[in-house]
Amino acid sequence: SVGGPGGVVLTIEPGTTVIFRLDAGLDVGSGGPGRLVADGTSGLITFAGGDIGVTGGWGGLTFRGPGQSTLRHVNLKLCGGLYGTPTPCIALRDPGTGPAPTILLDSDSILGGTTAGLVLEGGARFAPGSRRLYLFGVHGLAASVPLLAAPDFPVGSEIRTNDIDEVLLVYSVGRVTQSITLGNP
Repeated sequence: SVGGPGGVVLTIEPGTTVIFRLDAGLDVGSGGPGRLVADGTSGLITFAGGDIGVTGGWGGLTFRGPGQSTLRHVNLKLCGGLYGTPTPCIALRDPGTGPAPTILLDSDSILGGTTAGLVLEGGARFAPGSRRLYLFGVHGLAASVPLLAAPDFPVGSEIRTNDIDEVLLVYSVGRVTQSITLGNP
């Protein structure tokens, strides 16, 4: 868990490789406000699984509550869990009781997820400037985002060799309350 009453920021330095045990991951914003800043612009950052005899199967990154996290030049390899509750490699969960999380994605790769690559819920959004998300080899849906987040899906993204090479647009009960244009990024 990454979060606390006063707000917590976990920073991953450039060139770092973070190894997770089977079904382990980061839950950013549980227990209070939290943010993850992983800026690998000057040296690629990698998140991967590393149990002996097991390739992949780590739980992924989950973001909750207010705050903007940043992933730049980050590779997530073989994520999504194996034995616990299946999780996306990156999930932005809307608590429904306050502000939802936002994320800046810039030149990031999800390589070989076991369930889904990217899932945004409810009011979760991409931060302005998000671009180039690569989703390759995910065993399941490449991405699922709320309809109102679709116009800000990272420009220049590439989605291929996944079980389902699609971005599912989710429309929850209610109405569209702002104008949107769905382009072809």
